[in-house]
Amino acid sequence: MKKLTVCFLLLVSIAFSLSAQILTQKTEAKFINDKIKLADKANIEVVTMPSVNVVKLLAEDETERGLDLPFRFGYIFNVNYNLSNSGTWTEVERGRVWSLKIASAGAYSINLFYDNFFLPEGS
Repeated sequence: MKKLTVCFLLLVSIAFSLSAQILTQKTEAKFINDKIKLADKANIEVVTMPSVNVVKLLAEDETERGLDLPFRFGYIFNVNYNLSNSGTWTEVERGRVWSLKIASAGAYSINLFYDNFFLPEGS
């Protein structure tokens, strides 16, 4: 139980230190991230996904092993988080930044699939 708790805390701490923005020469994400105050980062909304029965999913995978099916990559939660109904806006020097933290206890990783995603020219 102690090992499980330590692993969970390690995964959570790693998850909160990750950044989904790819830094390129055209991006000021690192600059913007540095300008957001630590107090503002602590107040970013956190969404916690429902728990998943990993043992059950692994058992399902085992029964499907010889059926020539692709491996299961993950478990999908259909959600509708957007700029209007979730997250936290933070004012920065040249505009504002929208942030949302997503947590999932016991998850091996968290992956996001976007739908209706549009960035205007120069954003």
